[in-house]
Amino acid sequence: MSLWKAELKRVLKTRCVRILLPVALFLSVLMAYFPVSFVTYTYLDDKGQEVTITGLDAIQMKKENRKDFSGVITPELLSKALFQYQETEKAYGDINDPDFSLDIYNQNIYPLGPLIMRMREVYVDPKTGAAREASELSSEDAMGFYEQCPVHLKELMKMEQTDYPSAQQIADTLFEKVTFPYEYYPGYDSNALEYVGLCIFLLILICTFIASTVFTADYQTGADDIIRCTRYGKLHLAAVKISSALLIFTVTFAVCIGVFTLISNTAFGWECRNTSLQIIESSVCLTALNLGQVQNLVILAGFLTLLSTVSFTLFLSSKCRSNTTAIGLSIVFLVAPSFLYMFFGGEVTKWIRCLLPSGGTGMSNSFFYTLISFEFLHLGDASFLPGQIMLIAAAIEVPLFLLLTVISYCRHISK
Repeated sequence: MSLWKAELKRVLKTRCVRILLPVALFLSVLMAYFPVSFVTYTYLDDKGQEVTITGLDAIQMKKENRKDFSGVITPELLSKALFQYQETEKAYGDINDPDFSLDIYNQNIYPLGPLIMRMREVYVDPKTGAAREASELSSEDAMGFYEQCPVHLKELMKMEQTDYPSAQQIADTLFEKVTFPYEYYPGYDSNALEYVGLCIFLLILICTFIASTVFTADYQTGADDIIRCTRYGKLHLAAVKISSALLIFTVTFAVCIGVFTLISNTAFGWECRNTSLQIIESSVCLTALNLGQVQNLVILAGFLTLLSTVSFTLFLSSKCRSNTTAIGLSIVFLVAPSFLYMFFGGEVTKWIRCLLPSGGTGMSNSFFYTLISFEFLHLGDASFLPGQIMLIAAAIEVPLFLLLTVISYCRHISK
């Protein structure tokens, strides 16, 4: 225990750690603030002048504006929204006209936005994929919205996964678990949800940087040669280094994500967590969770990805002889899934980026996007969900790379 405390103190006192841990906390606050600051709302004041507000004021104004079309989204509420939209268009003309009254738009059209968008989405042309205009929809269409959702999903999957009936079957099975009717509580949106994944990526980046020097720092300074001469065995020393590092990363992740979640949910409103994912992403999104559950799942997946990434980084650190090499290789493997996603296609590449330790993090290739996309991995005639493969791979890689780290450290020979 004394050796473990000494190692923990040694890591925490290093210059880079003393700088990076406060930076991690600052970035968590910043990532929570950004989506709040991006929210804007424009209206006309008493003098007829356009006024644009941002941040918390804009969020509260949007909530107030959409309160009559929030809560449980029943077919009757959808029919009411469609009727109001069509009557407004008949009375005042094309709402997309630049000269359309901002007051009328804010009063009659803006509150309906998410509901009209979802209705247009499910009533698309099955051959072209073109959405119908709201003016072309009827009250019967609105009342039959929830019956149309699985129909639209089947049509969509036939276009997206033409050659893979297994993927179509998986999609149907998953969507059967989705709860109707949907719920909507204005405030939190897809932009804010994306920042959960972005915050996790930055935390993993910082932890990767720290983990890459856990072993190489002592190799490079020669301190490891002295430590190995003590009465503690190499296996004991490896366990101490690994466990102390994992504790630091776990506490860092928990504190930073806790701060991020507290700020974000307080700003947008905790009730927003009850919003159905289908309302803000896609009417036929396959994930049968609300925003709060998605947020929790992304955080848990992010933590598992953190553990797999730093486990692999610790392995690299135990193999490399200099900090520069370890840091360089660690960063390359961290961003590899994002690089493969942006510049390479093909089924093999998809499998590789999902199987890499850092496969669950990144930008548009992260675990979060697997929850809202219709992408599948294929192996022969079989189909698999990328998110599931990411989690299974990470769960296997954590103990695997920690074991390899111990073996590598025990076999390390100074030169």
